[in-house]
Amino acid sequence: MAKTTREVLTYAGANILTQGEHGDEFYVLESGAAEILVDDVKVGAYGAGATFGELALLYRAPRAATIRALEDCRCWVVDSKTFRKVVIDARRAQESSRADFLRKLPLFADFDFVFLSRLANSLETCRFQRGEAIIRQGDVGESMFIIEAGAVKVEQSAGFRTRHLVTLRPGDYFGEMALLHNLPRAATCIAECEEDEVVKCVSMRRSHFESLFGNLKDMMERQVKRRIL
Repeated sequence: MAKTTREVLTYAGANILTQGEHGDEFYVLESGAAEILVDDVKVGAYGAGATFGELALLYRAPRAATIRALEDCRCWVVDSKTFRKVVIDARRAQESSRADFLRKLPLFADFDFVFLSRLANSLETCRFQRGEAIIRQGDVGESMFIIEAGAVKVEQSAGFRTRHLVTLRPGDYFGEMALLHNLPRAATCIAECEEDEVVKCVSMRRSHFESLFGNLKDMMERQVKRRIL
């Protein structure tokens, strides 16, 4: 283990963390089992390999729950400074990788790296199982999606008929029309992949979409029309 970690042994029945206390360390449970208590009510449990304590460090808040050892536990503890550095470094690496991915897409080809970095920071990763509906025709649209891995089948229903419109691949995007025009979803988009795989997308919420694109909506509409043609 690195010098910034230390080993902590906790006997059965003792608290590893206590709700309401100040928290400045992150825990990895190497062995043993522990229960999660909120206001002395059990709400869950941890086994070997579990991690906990990060919320107090991320939000500088008191411990949200008590973690009590059900049996003798061995934990490795990381101090707050190291934890934040690891989280920040990982986040920066993810944002840089995602910005590089966005730069290769025709939709964002004209944007500079600063804008793409801001955009990458606003995106959320989401995964969908084979056959899962990512968006449904008629629903209110609150997010747009960009495909990172897998495929998405787009279908549109009219009366009792459903027709296949297109299959989208990595780098394609969907769901933007509902955000551009504040209309219900015009089609259903379904995850398409092998049974043991997932479709991986990044999504952008309406609030981020509007704050980032603002007056650039005209440009995006032109891109959408070009794609339709």
